[in-house]
Amino acid sequence: MPAPAEPDHPLLTLIGTITGRSTDIAIFREQSSEKVIRLKKGQDYGGWLLRAVRGRAADFEKDRRFAVLAFPPPDARQPEAPPFGTAATGMDAQALAAARAARGGR
Repeated sequence: MPAPAEPDHPLLTLIGTITGRSTDIAIFREQSSEKVIRLKKGQDYGGWLLRAVRGRAADFEKDRRFAVLAFPPPDARQPEAPPFGTAATGMDAQALAAARAARGGR
């Protein structure tokens, strides 16, 4: 039985980017576990090297293959925002905490 084909991109969903003068960070949700992870430019995930972090995208490279993980276009239909004052829960709270930690708690 042949081995399953290797994915053509990291199995991550981009949920945030932080770009700065000295460090660029991308925040992702693992597709298999829903765990939130952050990667700095130059770190790798499953053999995929994070080459660049841009405002709405993250560029990866593995074995001379390239993949771009991006947010949906700004005009794409977005889910309705929760009412003002609603507390973040579950993964949203974890993503927010990861983003704050990546910015040094700000």
